[in-house]
Amino acid sequence: MYPSFLKLNEEKQRSIINAALNEFSKQPYEAASTNKIVKEAGISKGLIFHYFGNKKNLYLFLFDYVFNKYSEATFENFDLTEPDVFKRYKQLISIQINIVQQNPAFFSFMNMVHIEKSPEVLSELETKQSLNGENNYDKFLKGIDYSLFKEEIDTKYALNTIKWVLDGLSNQYNQQYKESNYDIDIYYTLADQCATEMEEYFHFLKPLFYK
Repeated sequence: MYPSFLKLNEEKQRSIINAALNEFSKQPYEAASTNKIVKEAGISKGLIFHYFGNKKNLYLFLFDYVFNKYSEATFENFDLTEPDVFKRYKQLISIQINIVQQNPAFFSFMNMVHIEKSPEVLSELETKQSLNGENNYDKFLKGIDYSLFKEEIDTKYALNTIKWVLDGLSNQYNQQYKESNYDIDIYYTLADQCATEMEEYFHFLKPLFYK
């Protein structure tokens, strides 16, 4: 997909990606300007459409690119030999904080994606997020030790319960972060608070599910 763009040298690809990231991180999809992107990237407007066809394709390409980079960075540093699902979640929080520190532009872009409302891209974004999230969750669970769970516990429901609790906790802190107008310093404070509260939930849930 996008063979003309992928034939470009790495430096030119990075220049276009960074320019698109910069614009889509500041503006919602419909307000984002391809004129600003091509100006920052130092290319003609005709070329951006030659590479991607239209603005929508550029945006969805950028989403896939950023999501894949996030996933690669996560699982490169993830210890899949850890058998305890609770310890895996602790790892995940720590790794995600490090990724944000190292890739603030990616993080800013994904913040805008989460609040995107444009009907032109919303349906495809939701589909991509759902499929990608399921794939990463399957990777996350690979190799966990089900023998740690009590014999009478249905592990499927136990794992879903843990995930739903943490999703709710994450949504709660994400809302606070949104209300801060995405202040990155506040993000780190909230991430620490979220990790602490997560430990408290684990302290409650672990005896319910584990032997």
